[in-house]
Amino acid sequence: MIMIIGGAYQGKLAFAKKIYPDVTWADGAVCTEEELYSCEGIYHFHQYIERKIKEGEPIDDLAEEIFVSRSTLSKELSNLREWFAKHELKINSKANVGLILEGREENKRIILSDIIFINYKHSYIMFDFLKSLYKNKEMLDYKIISLLKKYNVSLSDTSLIDFLVYILVMISRAKSKHLLTEIDIPEEFNLSIEMQVAKEIALKIKDTINCQITYDEIKQIAIELFAKEDKGSFYYNKEMSLTIVNESLKAIENEFFIIFKEPLLKDLNEELFTMVDKTLFHCSFNTKQRNTYYNKVEKNYSNSFQLALCLKNIIEQKTIHHVSMSSISSFTILFEKFICLTKLQKQKVLFVCTL
Repeated sequence: MIMIIGGAYQGKLAFAKKIYPDVTWADGAVCTEEELYSCEGIYHFHQYIERKIKEGEPIDDLAEEIFVSRSTLSKELSNLREWFAKHELKINSKANVGLILEGREENKRIILSDIIFINYKHSYIMFDFLKSLYKNKEMLDYKIISLLKKYNVSLSDTSLIDFLVYILVMISRAKSKHLLTEIDIPEEFNLSIEMQVAKEIALKIKDTINCQITYDEIKQIAIELFAKEDKGSFYYNKEMSLTIVNESLKAIENEFFIIFKEPLLKDLNEELFTMVDKTLFHCSFNTKQRNTYYNKVEKNYSNSFQLALCLKNIIEQKTIHHVSMSSISSFTILFEKFICLTKLQKQKVLFVCTL
């Protein structure tokens, strides 16, 4: 067996295909068992293991099937348990059944969406596929995009694909009778544009693929739609947002000796409040507005990135919720913008030395 390894997203597959141009490849994320045995090379092999474990296949049978030692599978399983735990999910063993993934349906959908989106994001055909959605009027995706246009709902290309991925996961889970229940939404949502769009999306789904969408599912569609929109907050938690903004700017002044002054301070307060309030919404409803900037901003805007981490820590202390890398990236870009527009306040420091 030849293994090609390296860091994440470093072009391993492209390299493998270049040096082995005649090999028949299978994608472990989606391939069937028959395709696995007939292929000459496989990528996303770890996702094949994940899928089999979720289906409840006993670990010894899986080890024998894919010619991997039990110790190797156990190590991978340990990594999976740790990853699932971040989403409040557990892998439990059941006699004569195998391994079962247990936890809230919302959290299961999050990891399914993450896996699909991450692999899709790094596909060379991502935006070519997005363009094709506008052409085929019979596709459900086209009908959803038409609804978003009708109601002037603004989504970035990344957020649009993320939203369509969520709809795909929702339909798949709904068809297999894994439904959401007891979804609570802010009262303002009942008369919102997002709720109206969600209801019409549910009708399009029923008409197009004959899948009935429950009211709880409709509410979650509205939540996901608002989470991914470009527009700002509707004052989800005004008091908490104001407190976090004030404390974060004070902490930045004390820790980094950076003081934002008027008139920029007013603009920063307004934009930061909107962003923090939207982040509190994400934290409460376990959603995100994805972007792909995290690694870039950490490297290119290291100073602003530290300010974003300071803000992130304050939010997590106040809410006991995890702040996503996407939110941290957005905070970083905002701070970088205002740092470029202002001068850093130099603090006078007196050093007293004694002999």
